[in-house]
Amino acid sequence: MPDNADTNAATPTPTSSKPASAGFWQSLKRGLISTEAEFSFFKGLTFIGFLGTLIVAYFQYLSAYQDKVATLARQDLTEATLAFTEGSSALSIPLSLQERLIFEFYDATHQKVDTDDKAYVTKSARALNKSYDDAYTALRENIN
Repeated sequence: MPDNADTNAATPTPTSSKPASAGFWQSLKRGLISTEAEFSFFKGLTFIGFLGTLIVAYFQYLSAYQDKVATLARQDLTEATLAFTEGSSALSIPLSLQERLIFEFYDATHQKVDTDDKAYVTKSARALNKSYDDAYTALRENIN
């Protein structure tokens, strides 16, 4: 039996080193699992952070889009104002000359000198007619 005791004594020695090594890995595994369980709320925080980032990015996109639209609207308004100013200036000259021609025609017919070429009202209207024709022709040529 002493041989048997020696073999029994020799056998537990190699197996006793394996359980110590297996015990270390088991305890490490248990520690990692418990740590993961304790800090699992970080997974939720990550999702909430990602969702928050998406919401902020959406609102920044909307703000940039509104700024772009506002800039384009300002440019369009400036161009429309210039076009209106140019068009109204081009239209105002023939209209004011036309108004003066009509009033002079009424004055000439009221004074009964519309057939008299030497009357002041008739001479003034005839001189004004050339300026009116030129302004009206310029307006028609540049109407677009």
